[in-house]
Amino acid sequence: MWYSYMERGGETDAGKGKMAETLTSLSEKVAAYVAALNGSSSDHHKFSTVRGRKWLKVVDTRPGGPLGGGSVHAFVETTTGDVYKPAGWQAPAKHVRFKLMDDMSYANLLHYASQPSAFSGGYLYL
Repeated sequence: MWYSYMERGGETDAGKGKMAETLTSLSEKVAAYVAALNGSSSDHHKFSTVRGRKWLKVVDTRPGGPLGGGSVHAFVETTTGDVYKPAGWQAPAKHVRFKLMDDMSYANLLHYASQPSAFSGGYLYL
């Protein structure tokens, strides 16, 4: 039998704690990813995040560029921590490139993001 969310008593305290822990961990990992990109790039590329409903956009802002410049460097899904190559400004490409919640994949992502050529996003190609 199907019950509504409220009829089941809502979320348990344990569930709330785990969800909050996951979100904190994810936001810390995204911050470390952006910091690695900023640490490896020249003054012509500065990376930041823009939050959407489903995605975090890692945006390459080019100071002094026309109209402020900028392009999407990567998409991070806010629920799973999956990293995607952008297909354009509004949508990611189809296949997951890295998983922030998987330790080995996350370590590889930080390694590639800390390389001097990381600003170009070549590591996001399959």
